[in-house]
Amino acid sequence: MMYTPFKILLGASLLAVFLLSACAKESPAPSDPNAPVTPLVTGSFNWIVNGGTSVSADNFFFIESFSNIVGTKNSGSISVDISLDALSVGSHTISPSSGITFDYSNGTSVVAAKSGIVTISSKTSSYLSGTYVAAFNTGTLTSMSGSFSNLPSKK
Repeated sequence: MMYTPFKILLGASLLAVFLLSACAKESPAPSDPNAPVTPLVTGSFNWIVNGGTSVSADNFFFIESFSNIVGTKNSGSISVDISLDALSVGSHTISPSSGITFDYSNGTSVVAAKSGIVTISSKTSSYLSGTYVAAFNTGTLTSMSGSFSNLPSKK
C-alpha cells in the first residue's frame, strides 16, 4: 500500500480536527430569557409633602453634566427636579436667584421651592445618595422632605 501526499495530508487533517474537538470546552447552558434580573445595587427616591405620606419614585437618576437629581412617578407626571451648582458631597442651599433650584410637579403645575437644603452624603461616578428639605410659598404646598439612595448616573 502506497501513501500519497494527499492521503497523508487527509489523515493529518482528520487527526487535527479530532484532537481539537476533543479538547473543546463544553458550551454553557442557555440562560432563561424570562428569568428576573437582580440589580447589583438597589436605589430609591422618596418624598413627603406637607408631612404626609411618603411617596416612592418609579424612576430616578442623576445627571452629572447638569448637576441634576431627578425622581419621577406615574411616567413622569409627578416629579422632583433638583438643580445644584455641583453634585459634591456636602450641604447645598436652595437659592433660586443663584440658579440652585428645587421644582416639584404634581401633574398639573410646577412649583419652585423658595428655600431649603440638599445634603449629598455619598457620591461615586455611578451612584448618588442624600437627603433634602424644601420650603414652598404656595397655598397648599408648604414643605417637602425626602431622601435618595444609590441613584444611578444617567448620561
